[in-house]
Amino acid sequence: MLSARVVEEAARREGVTVTSGQVDQQYAALEESVGGPEQLQQQAAAAGLTPALVRDLARTRALTSALADRLSQGTDVPEEELRAAYEANIDQFDQVRTAQVQLATLADAQALLPQARGLSDEAFQDLARERSVDESTKEQGGDLGLQPRSAFDQQGLEAFGAAAFGARVGDTFAVESPRGGHVVRVIERDTTTFEQARDDLRRQALESQSGPALQELLARTAADLDITINPRFGAWDAASLAVVERTDAGDRQISSPEAPATGPQEPADGGLLPEGEPEVPTDPEEPPVEPETPSETSGR
Repeated sequence: MLSARVVEEAARREGVTVTSGQVDQQYAALEESVGGPEQLQQQAAAAGLTPALVRDLARTRALTSALADRLSQGTDVPEEELRAAYEANIDQFDQVRTAQVQLATLADAQALLPQARGLSDEAFQDLARERSVDESTKEQGGDLGLQPRSAFDQQGLEAFGAAAFGARVGDTFAVESPRGGHVVRVIERDTTTFEQARDDLRRQALESQSGPALQELLARTAADLDITINPRFGAWDAASLAVVERTDAGDRQISSPEAPATGPQEPADGGLLPEGEPEVPTDPEEPPVEPETPSETSGR
């Protein structure tokens, strides 16, 4: 991915490094953002990404965060600003873990509900493995992992999310969605307090403040790298860190620039890659990306 190459070079020039622990934290954030390790593996496979490439993505996010930290050194965030950010994003700090048996219709779910209510969590998950029609979750017993309310909304599961957040741990209910009927068990609730979230909120605020400086640094680095793209796919625009299509009416952006990593990011369309990560088309016969090794005058 082109943005990863730019971030690596910018970090090298700034003397910024990350530990394996920092990469692990970003990898865990990726897992959390898509609903857990199993979901990450499934979405990576669907996107054609190997485990090594997913690890590289986590490393890029860690380096981007470390660069933002370097650029924001010497600044701080007022307490009232942190509290305001917590209240404005309270949904992200309240999560629910559910397991589901997905069926064809709501009537099917309502018919199974009396049996499901009498089961332990373990037996409920066995039932999901036996009866659920959702191939992506049935093998893990229908376990959807801890998710914020917005994760349900983004998947078109508003009624599912509303019912789950309105229920208590241990409750079992039936609900309808565009996907069919669901028998749902609430397994766990988790709320992150302001004190627990303070460090993450401060980091995110500092990264937001350093955003323009970070984008300027990455744009300068990208220009020095002299990246070129196979013309059939567009052209590399170093200023926006994006692949663009040249047209008579002007440039049209094809891929988006890499945004600073500000903690767990929820994929906007249920996919693996965070919004903003460029996706560059590949051709087995003629690779679209033709990087040139920077000369001594460009910083190597």
